[in-house]
Amino acid sequence: MEQLYKIVAQDGSACHGGKGEWPLPWEGIHGTVGEWLPPIKKLIPCKQGYHLLKKSNIPIWLKLDCVLYEASFVGAIIYQSDKVVVEQARLLRKVGVLTKEVLVEFAILCAKRVYKDKVWNKWADDWLSGVNRSNKAANAAYAAAYAAANAAANTAANAAYAAANAAYAAAYAAEKEWQGQVLINLLTNIK
Repeated sequence: MEQLYKIVAQDGSACHGGKGEWPLPWEGIHGTVGEWLPPIKKLIPCKQGYHLLKKSNIPIWLKLDCVLYEASFVGAIIYQSDKVVVEQARLLRKVGVLTKEVLVEFAILCAKRVYKDKVWNKWADDWLSGVNRSNKAANAAYAAAYAAANAAANTAANAAYAAANAAYAAAYAAEKEWQGQVLINLLTNIK
């Protein structure tokens, strides 16, 4: 089972509109664990059940000054595109606080994966390394990025459309490849 996560306020209360409080982990003889929350038998996403996150869901739920914890669950589970809903859960270990610096660093790292403007990337590298975090440098990088983005808007829209079509075709092909392999495995009794 993959590791699941939970984001809560620093006092353990819900920070995305939910109710209740999560018992925070404490150091015990078996390591750091939180108390189990009571079981909820009838799971209804966004209404009833404990909401946890797969690793790929975490960026959707980031919130300033909240805390990311590893979590565990027992019982039933419902998978959704942006979360999982479980019958019973607890917090295991504090991963870290979502500070402004952490969120800015995360945003810069995400942008660097796709944005290749030299002026902006120089600023980003300087910010990430702590060399220059001044407002003046940030504003200059913003101006360069804004100008480049406006100049490339139409080209990017056309490229995005073509990329989306290519991505769909690749995903479809990969799924069919997987299905074919599963069928071969079934037919040859490979588990």
